[in-house]
Amino acid sequence: MARRPLFSVIVNAYNVRGYIEDALASIKAQTFEDYEVILVDDGSTDGTVDVLRSFASSESRACVLARAHQGLLLARRAGLRAARGTYVLFLDADDCLHKRALQRCAEAIGSTGADIVMFRYSREADFSEGEETGAPAPGLYRGAAFQEMRERLCRAQSVSIWGKAFRRSCIDIEDDCAPYADLVQGEDLFQNLPIFDRASSLACLSDVLYFYRANPASLTADFQPGMLDDYAVVCRRLREYARSWGAACGEQALAGEAGMYRFALGLASDRMRPARAGAFEQVRRAMLRDGALSRAFEASIPRHQRLLFSLLLRRRWLLLQLCISLGGMRYRLARMLDRQRSSWGRHHG
Repeated sequence: MARRPLFSVIVNAYNVRGYIEDALASIKAQTFEDYEVILVDDGSTDGTVDVLRSFASSESRACVLARAHQGLLLARRAGLRAARGTYVLFLDADDCLHKRALQRCAEAIGSTGADIVMFRYSREADFSEGEETGAPAPGLYRGAAFQEMRERLCRAQSVSIWGKAFRRSCIDIEDDCAPYADLVQGEDLFQNLPIFDRASSLACLSDVLYFYRANPASLTADFQPGMLDDYAVVCRRLREYARSWGAACGEQALAGEAGMYRFALGLASDRMRPARAGAFEQVRRAMLRDGALSRAFEASIPRHQRLLFSLLLRRRWLLLQLCISLGGMRYRLARMLDRQRSSWGRHHG
């Protein structure tokens, strides 16, 4: 039997011909070589699969799984079933890894034995500006400290499936996700929950090792009515796991659910004015139908978020839009200040 590599890098691709070569180049540039690459083409029609096959023909560590289009969740699950690595990383096909990503993860695994290694990401292609807002402090989280990471996840923070290396034995590979094939919004959190249930430690690095490319063509970039059905499914699973992890996680899950619907309201507010009120009403009805609106008022959330849901309940669309816009300005200001602090630290640290 062939020796098991330390890492399996799973790349899921669907009609990303304009970006995939950058992603593959970032894998090829890795300074650490004990890895395999699982390239999953989810029924692309733009020539993406040809690029993947060309890469695999010249890279003995790479293989291509070409399949009919079934969605991101099932594509990732197919990659997991093919993976042999002790640890698994996911790389979205329009993103990139820093050349030392696997090296730094391997070093963290060697020194801590952590089940999960988490690292920072940048929206800049040169990895120069790491995202700071809400990031956990670098270090090893084990025991009670790992429970804090579960609480973060329940609050819908650090939920991305990318930006982490997972011990493969902690992943629920054997579970059938076919009933959730259409899941798009919240899919990362949906998969993270059982992993964090089985894991018992996490090493958080300060290194910026992942380039996240904001893709306007992404299915999660615009408001879609179907996203509200996704939220109902994901939040149901979130509450189930949170209850099993204790009261603190249960409280954080209420805030996490509220935050997800707050995100939906933000996307709805970006619609043109004639369609905006209709989108707000769709969020309102979905939250009432699932009980999410009453849970939002029970959640420990900032006052301005509570105001949003109050305005939503009362159908005060103009005031709701104004508050969302002001909240967006606050978020952008916080990001700007974080970047300034990071820049100051690099030049004066």
